[in-house]
Amino acid sequence: MDIYARVCDHLRILNLKTPRLNSSNKQIIQEDKEPQDNERDVAVQSVATGSGQRDLARNRLVPLLVQISIKNLNQKQAYDDAWAIANSFDKLPRVENKGWVTLKSNDGSFLFESSEVTTYPRNLGQTEHKAYFYVLTIKLNITL
Repeated sequence: MDIYARVCDHLRILNLKTPRLNSSNKQIIQEDKEPQDNERDVAVQSVATGSGQRDLARNRLVPLLVQISIKNLNQKQAYDDAWAIANSFDKLPRVENKGWVTLKSNDGSFLFESSEVTTYPRNLGQTEHKAYFYVLTIKLNITL
């Protein structure tokens, strides 16, 4: 299932200030890992959730919890990025510029229904390297 890769893709279109760039200027967002860099990093991690349920057509409706971690030496950038992420996911799917902004599986493994922020950005303090650390949790409602 490519849901976490699609979440990372969605984060990249937000033009965040925190993620580092690779040699081809693509934002580095860690997928299902702890933040890795001592200065700046954005990481997407799965969180254990309850069970899904089946609808009348026997499709499985699954709520997935995803934690997004933002670490940055610049507190304003970390704060602004955390809230940009929260505001974007709290409004999915949405129409923007006459087109839908949503999460779409590349391999057909899920159908995105909606998302909501369950824990708004929270500052957990500073790391041992003096980077500010923010986390937020998003619930992704998908059909398998």
